[in-house]
Amino acid sequence: RVLAAHRPPLCFVEGGENGSQPIFSGYLIDLLPTLLIQANLQLAYNLTAYNGSGGKLQADGTWSGVMGQLTGGHTDLALFPLTLTSERAQYIKATPPYMDDGYGILVKTRRMDSAYSFLLPFTGVTWAVLMGALLATMLLLTLLDSVTRNARLRAFERLHGAQHTSKKRRDGKAMNHAIEAIMMAVGNGAAPTSRSWAVKIVYIAWAVFCVIMLAAYTVRLRRPTAF
Repeated sequence: RVLAAHRPPLCFVEGGENGSQPIFSGYLIDLLPTLLIQANLQLAYNLTAYNGSGGKLQADGTWSGVMGQLTGGHTDLALFPLTLTSERAQYIKATPPYMDDGYGILVKTRRMDSAYSFLLPFTGVTWAVLMGALLATMLLLTLLDSVTRNARLRAFERLHGAQHTSKKRRDGKAMNHAIEAIMMAVGNGAAPTSRSWAVKIVYIAWAVFCVIMLAAYTVRLRRPTAF
C-alpha cells in the first residue's frame, strides 16, 4: 500500500474524478521501482492518491495527515515531500534528503548602482578608523626608520668620518613608507625597502591587518551589510 500525493514536480496525480483510476507520474513515481531494484526486493504495490498535509501530533497522541496514515497502519509507504523533524523521526523512517529547496527570506534593500557603492561594505566609522590606522602606520614606519637610520649613520661616521657620509644616507624615506603602506592596504604590497627590523616587524603587523580587512571587505561586498 503506497500513498502518492500531488506535489509537482515530485509527483503528479491526474484524474481520479467520478471513481476513475488516477494517473501517477513524476520523479517519486519513477524512483520507487528503482529503489526496489537496488534493494533487491520484488514487491507488488498499489498506488493510492492522497490529498492532505504532512500532519502534526494531536493532543491525544495520534497524528494527522500523512503521518497519521503511516503510524495508523493505513499505508506502508508514502511518496510525499515530508520535512523530517526530530519529532516525526521518532515514529517513521525516511530516505536521505534528495532535494534542497533553498528557501530564503527576501527583504527590501537600498539600490547598489551608486558611484559610491564600493564604500557600502563598511560604515563611515570603519572607513575613518582604517584611514587613521593607515596614517598612524605611515608615521610609525617613518619614525622607526628615522631613528634606526640615525643610529646607523652615527655608527658609520664614527668609523669612517662625517666627510664620507653621502646625502643619500642622510635622507629619510617618508614617501617610500607612505607608498608601501598604501600598496599593502590595497593588497599589492611588497617587502619594505628599509633594512631596519623594527620597520619590518611593524610592516608585517600592518600586512596581517590589511589581509584581514580585505577578506572582510570581500565578504561584505557580496552581501553589503555595513559594519
